[in-house]
Amino acid sequence: MNTCLICKKNKFDTSGDVLLLNNLLVHKGCEQDLYLSIKDKTKDKKDAGNIELDNLKNLQKSIYDYWPSYPPDWNERKQMVREKRKVCSVCGKASTRKYRKCPLEFHHTIPISAGGNHLESNLELICKSCHKKEHEKNPYRFRKKR
Repeated sequence: MNTCLICKKNKFDTSGDVLLLNNLLVHKGCEQDLYLSIKDKTKDKKDAGNIELDNLKNLQKSIYDYWPSYPPDWNERKQMVREKRKVCSVCGKASTRKYRKCPLEFHHTIPISAGGNHLESNLELICKSCHKKEHEKNPYRFRKKR
């Protein structure tokens, strides 16, 4: 039986547990408590650079790296990737006013459904047309919108 990554207990509740993509388990309540602990510690400016706070944030990130759907910190992850990569990784187009018709989108190199994760190394920033082509290469692996 899996133990929760946060509380290290074997308590099992199918309605409140999150099975991560790496087959590890987190109790939903424990994840919420972790989130609130980080939020409370972040409010206090004195805790900046606090080792305990850094450890909690690292634990949270390692959980969200393998979250079964888009993780709660998805917007922050997207922003981090956008700041580092400013052009389509396939065709090299930039997302500027000139390319408004070709905005950059996020793509999981290895789809979550095929064992992928939310690590930065598995995320690509690609333009809309390249993203469409990427999904057309392997249509059996992706659901098409109707």
